[in-house]
Amino acid sequence: MSYMPPNVLCVDVSSNGKLGPMPATYSASATCPNACPLKDEGCYAGAGFHTRQAWRRADGHGSQTNVRTWSDFLAWVSKLGRGLRWRHNTGGDLPGVRDRLDGLACIDLARAASGTDPIIFTHYPILPEDVRTPGVDAEETARHNRLTLRAMAFYGIAVNISANSPEHASRIRAAWPEFPVVMVADLAEGERHKLTLDNGDKADTCPATIAGSTTTCADCGLCAAAKAAKRKVSIIFPAHGTGAKKARVVIRRSATIA
Repeated sequence: MSYMPPNVLCVDVSSNGKLGPMPATYSASATCPNACPLKDEGCYAGAGFHTRQAWRRADGHGSQTNVRTWSDFLAWVSKLGRGLRWRHNTGGDLPGVRDRLDGLACIDLARAASGTDPIIFTHYPILPEDVRTPGVDAEETARHNRLTLRAMAFYGIAVNISANSPEHASRIRAAWPEFPVVMVADLAEGERHKLTLDNGDKADTCPATIAGSTTTCADCGLCAAAKAAKRKVSIIFPAHGTGAKKARVVIRRSATIA
Protein backbone atom coordinates (compact mmCIF):
# COMPACT_ATOMS: atom_id res chain seq x y z
CA MET A 1 0.00 0.00 0.00
CA SER A 2 1.31 3.46 -0.87
CA TYR A 3 0.58 5.19 2.40
CA MET A 4 2.25 5.68 5.76
CA PRO A 5 0.57 3.92 8.71
CA PRO A 6 -1.02 6.44 11.09
CA ASN A 7 0.57 7.59 14.33
CA VAL A 8 0.29 5.62 17.56
CA LEU A 9 -0.09 6.91 21.12
CA CYS A 10 2.17 4.86 23.40
CA VAL A 11 1.44 4.65 27.12
CA ASP A 12 4.28 3.14 29.15
CA VAL A 13 2.02 2.04 32.02
CA SER A 14 -1.75 2.03 31.62
CA SER A 15 -4.00 3.27 34.44
CA ASN A 16 -7.00 1.47 32.94
CA GLY A 17 -8.52 -0.65 35.71
CA LYS A 18 -9.48 -3.58 33.48
CA LEU A 19 -6.18 -3.68 31.62
CA GLY A 20 -4.01 -3.44 34.70
CA PRO A 21 -0.52 -1.93 34.83
CA MET A 22 0.92 -2.71 31.41
CA PRO A 23 2.04 -0.76 28.36
CA ALA A 24 -0.82 0.15 26.05
CA THR A 25 -1.35 1.92 22.74
CA TYR A 26 -4.00 3.77 20.75
CA SER A 27 -3.89 3.81 16.95
CA ALA A 28 -5.54 6.53 14.89
CA SER A 29 -9.22 5.92 14.16
CA ALA A 30 -8.43 5.80 10.44
CA THR A 31 -7.16 2.26 11.03
CA CYS A 32 -10.66 0.98 11.85
CA PRO A 33 -12.04 -1.11 8.95
CA ASN A 34 -15.41 -0.68 7.31
CA ALA A 35 -16.25 -4.23 8.41
CA CYS A 36 -16.55 -3.17 12.05
CA PRO A 37 -20.23 -2.52 12.88
CA LEU A 38 -19.18 -0.44 15.90
CA LYS A 39 -17.19 2.02 13.77
CA ASP A 40 -18.53 5.46 14.73
CA GLU A 41 -21.52 3.77 16.39
CA GLY A 42 -20.80 2.71 19.92
CA CYS A 43 -17.12 1.73 19.96
CA TYR A 44 -15.95 1.60 23.57
CA ALA A 45 -12.79 3.56 22.80
CA GLY A 46 -14.99 6.48 21.80
CA ALA A 47 -17.53 6.11 24.60
CA GLY A 48 -15.47 6.37 27.80
CA PHE A 49 -14.11 9.82 28.65
CA HIS A 50 -10.48 8.86 29.25
CA THR A 51 -10.22 6.42 26.35
CA ARG A 52 -11.91 8.94 24.05
CA GLN A 53 -9.44 11.65 25.02
CA ALA A 54 -6.47 9.33 24.49
CA TRP A 55 -7.80 8.16 21.13
CA ARG A 56 -8.28 11.76 20.00
CA ARG A 57 -4.60 12.36 20.72
CA ALA A 58 -3.70 9.50 18.36
CA ASP A 59 -5.85 11.29 15.77
CA GLY A 60 -3.76 14.43 16.17
CA HIS A 61 -5.88 16.40 18.64
CA GLY A 62 -4.56 17.84 21.89
CA SER A 63 -1.19 16.98 23.38
CA GLN A 64 1.07 15.00 21.07
CA THR A 65 3.37 13.85 23.88
CA ASN A 66 4.11 10.13 23.40
CA VAL A 67 2.30 10.09 20.04
CA ARG A 68 4.78 8.36 17.79
CA THR A 69 5.23 7.97 14.06
CA TRP A 70 4.98 4.40 12.80
CA SER A 71 8.76 3.94 12.67
CA ASP A 72 9.19 5.40 16.17
CA PHE A 73 6.38 3.17 17.42
CA LEU A 74 8.15 0.08 16.06
CA ALA A 75 11.32 1.19 17.83
CA TRP A 76 9.32 1.58 21.08
CA VAL A 77 7.85 -1.92 20.66
CA SER A 78 11.24 -3.47 19.97
CA LYS A 79 12.50 -2.21 23.35
CA LEU A 80 9.71 -3.85 25.36
CA GLY A 81 11.01 -6.64 27.58
CA ARG A 82 10.94 -10.24 26.41
CA GLY A 83 7.72 -11.92 27.52
CA LEU A 84 6.19 -8.57 28.51
CA ARG A 85 2.42 -8.45 28.17
CA TRP A 86 1.03 -5.29 26.60
CA ARG A 87 -2.18 -4.09 24.97
CA HIS A 88 -2.02 -2.88 21.40
CA ASN A 89 -4.91 -0.71 20.21
CA THR A 90 -7.06 0.11 23.21
CA GLY A 91 -8.54 2.24 20.45
CA GLY A 92 -8.02 1.68 16.74
CA ASP A 93 -6.94 -1.39 14.80
CA LEU A 94 -4.01 -2.80 12.88
CA PRO A 95 -2.70 -0.69 9.99
CA GLY A 96 -4.84 -0.95 6.90
CA VAL A 97 -7.19 0.87 4.58
CA ARG A 98 -10.96 0.29 4.45
CA ASP A 99 -11.13 -3.51 4.84
CA ARG A 100 -7.62 -4.48 3.73
CA LEU A 101 -4.71 -4.92 6.13
CA ASP A 102 -1.39 -3.34 5.27
CA GLY A 103 0.53 -6.60 5.06
CA LEU A 104 4.02 -5.10 5.14
CA ALA A 105 3.29 -2.85 8.12
CA CYS A 106 1.65 -5.72 10.03
CA ILE A 107 4.67 -7.95 9.44
CA ASP A 108 7.00 -5.15 10.54
CA LEU A 109 4.94 -4.91 13.74
CA ALA A 110 5.12 -8.68 14.29
CA ARG A 111 8.89 -8.63 13.85
CA ALA A 112 9.29 -5.77 16.30
CA ALA A 113 6.94 -7.42 18.82
CA SER A 114 8.35 -10.93 18.48
CA GLY A 115 9.25 -12.24 21.94
CA THR A 116 6.69 -10.02 23.70
CA ASP A 117 3.14 -11.07 24.61
CA PRO A 118 0.77 -8.51 23.09
CA ILE A 119 -3.02 -8.48 23.33
CA ILE A 120 -4.29 -7.57 19.86
CA PHE A 121 -7.78 -7.69 18.37
CA THR A 122 -8.81 -6.94 14.80
CA HIS A 123 -12.06 -6.35 12.96
CA TYR A 124 -10.40 -6.70 9.56
CA PRO A 125 -12.51 -9.35 7.78
CA ILE A 126 -11.26 -12.87 7.08
CA LEU A 127 -14.62 -13.98 5.62
CA PRO A 128 -15.55 -12.49 2.22
CA GLU A 129 -19.14 -11.87 3.31
CA ASP A 130 -17.83 -9.52 6.02
CA VAL A 131 -16.09 -7.17 3.58
CA ARG A 132 -18.09 -3.93 3.53
CA THR A 133 -16.05 -1.86 1.09
CA PRO A 134 -17.86 -1.38 -2.25
CA GLY A 135 -16.07 -2.25 -5.46
CA VAL A 136 -13.35 -4.50 -4.03
CA ASP A 137 -12.82 -8.22 -4.59
CA ALA A 138 -14.18 -9.56 -1.30
CA GLU A 139 -12.67 -13.03 -1.73
CA GLU A 140 -9.21 -11.63 -2.45
CA THR A 141 -9.44 -9.09 0.39
CA ALA A 142 -10.39 -11.74 2.95
CA ARG A 143 -7.68 -14.08 1.68
CA HIS A 144 -5.06 -11.30 1.87
CA ASN A 145 -6.07 -10.57 5.47
CA ARG A 146 -5.81 -14.24 6.45
CA LEU A 147 -2.36 -14.49 4.90
CA THR A 148 -1.23 -11.35 6.72
CA LEU A 149 -2.44 -12.68 10.08
CA ARG A 150 -0.75 -16.02 9.43
CA ALA A 151 2.49 -14.17 8.72
CA MET A 152 2.15 -12.34 12.04
CA ALA A 153 1.55 -15.67 13.81
CA PHE A 154 4.79 -16.96 12.27
CA TYR A 155 6.59 -14.40 14.44
CA GLY A 156 4.63 -15.50 17.51
CA ILE A 157 2.03 -12.73 17.33
CA ALA A 158 -1.41 -14.36 17.35
CA VAL A 159 -4.15 -11.81 16.70
CA ASN A 160 -7.71 -12.28 17.97
CA ILE A 161 -10.45 -11.96 15.36
CA SER A 162 -13.29 -9.77 16.66
CA ALA A 163 -16.71 -11.24 15.91
CA ASN A 164 -19.93 -9.24 16.05
CA SER A 165 -22.05 -11.90 17.78
CA PRO A 166 -21.94 -15.57 18.85
CA GLU A 167 -23.41 -16.52 15.46
CA HIS A 168 -20.67 -14.60 13.68
CA ALA A 169 -18.00 -16.20 15.89
CA SER A 170 -19.35 -19.62 14.96
CA ARG A 171 -19.07 -18.88 11.22
CA ILE A 172 -15.50 -17.65 11.57
CA ARG A 173 -14.42 -20.64 13.65
CA ALA A 174 -16.17 -23.10 11.34
CA ALA A 175 -14.40 -21.68 8.29
CA TRP A 176 -10.98 -20.91 9.79
CA PRO A 177 -10.45 -22.66 13.17
CA GLU A 178 -6.77 -21.68 13.26
CA PHE A 179 -7.69 -18.13 14.32
CA PRO A 180 -8.59 -17.27 17.94
CA VAL A 181 -11.90 -15.43 18.20
CA VAL A 182 -13.46 -12.97 20.63
CA MET A 183 -16.98 -11.64 20.36
CA VAL A 184 -19.15 -8.81 21.60
CA ALA A 185 -22.55 -10.14 22.62
CA ASP A 186 -25.98 -8.87 23.61
CA LEU A 187 -25.85 -10.60 26.99
CA ALA A 188 -26.39 -9.44 30.56
CA GLU A 189 -23.54 -7.25 31.75
CA GLY A 190 -21.48 -8.38 34.74
CA GLU A 191 -22.49 -12.05 34.59
CA ARG A 192 -20.50 -15.07 33.49
CA HIS A 193 -21.86 -16.63 30.31
CA LYS A 194 -20.74 -20.00 28.94
CA LEU A 195 -22.00 -20.86 25.46
CA THR A 196 -21.77 -23.65 22.92
CA LEU A 197 -21.57 -22.05 19.49
CA ASP A 198 -23.45 -23.36 16.47
CA ASN A 199 -20.28 -25.04 15.17
CA GLY A 200 -19.79 -26.87 18.48
CA ASP A 201 -17.03 -24.64 19.87
CA LYS A 202 -17.16 -23.41 23.46
CA ALA A 203 -17.22 -19.77 24.50
CA ASP A 204 -16.63 -18.24 27.93
CA THR A 205 -16.80 -14.72 29.36
CA CYS A 206 -13.81 -12.43 29.76
CA PRO A 207 -12.99 -12.65 33.51
CA ALA A 208 -12.37 -8.90 33.75
CA THR A 209 -16.00 -8.14 32.76
CA ILE A 210 -17.58 -10.24 35.53
CA ALA A 211 -19.01 -8.24 38.44
CA GLY A 212 -16.82 -8.39 41.53
CA SER A 213 -13.84 -9.81 39.65
CA THR A 214 -10.41 -8.38 40.43
CA THR A 215 -8.85 -10.05 37.38
CA THR A 216 -7.19 -7.73 34.89
CA CYS A 217 -5.84 -8.36 31.41
CA ALA A 218 -2.36 -8.16 32.90
CA ASP A 219 -3.23 -11.10 35.18
CA CYS A 220 -5.26 -13.19 32.75
CA GLY A 221 -3.58 -13.29 29.38
CA LEU A 222 -6.25 -15.39 27.63
CA CYS A 223 -6.24 -12.93 24.73
CA ALA A 224 -2.47 -12.37 24.75
CA ALA A 225 -0.46 -13.88 21.92
CA ALA A 226 1.06 -16.82 23.80
CA LYS A 227 -2.27 -18.19 25.04
CA ALA A 228 -4.33 -17.00 22.06
CA ALA A 229 -2.18 -19.08 19.70
CA LYS A 230 -3.37 -22.25 21.47
CA ARG A 231 -6.82 -21.15 22.60
CA LYS A 232 -9.83 -23.02 21.20
CA VAL A 233 -12.41 -21.37 23.47
CA SER A 234 -13.81 -18.09 22.12
CA ILE A 235 -14.01 -15.16 24.54
CA ILE A 236 -17.27 -13.30 25.19
CA PHE A 237 -17.40 -9.57 25.91
CA PRO A 238 -20.98 -8.68 26.90
CA ALA A 239 -21.93 -5.18 25.77
CA HIS A 240 -20.99 -3.02 28.73
CA GLY A 241 -20.11 0.46 29.93
CA THR A 242 -21.34 3.84 28.76
CA GLY A 243 -21.75 2.70 25.15
CA ALA A 244 -23.56 -0.57 25.92
CA LYS A 245 -27.06 0.47 24.85
CA LYS A 246 -25.88 1.82 21.51
CA ALA A 247 -23.60 -1.18 20.99
CA ARG A 248 -26.49 -3.60 21.51
CA VAL A 249 -28.49 -1.87 18.77
CA VAL A 250 -25.55 -2.14 16.39
CA ILE A 251 -24.96 -5.81 17.30
CA ARG A 252 -28.59 -6.68 16.56
CA ARG A 253 -28.53 -4.79 13.27
CA SER A 254 -25.28 -6.49 12.31
CA ALA A 255 -26.75 -9.92 13.02
CA THR A 256 -29.71 -9.05 10.77
CA ILE A 257 -27.38 -7.95 7.95
CA ALA A 258 -25.25 -11.09 8.29
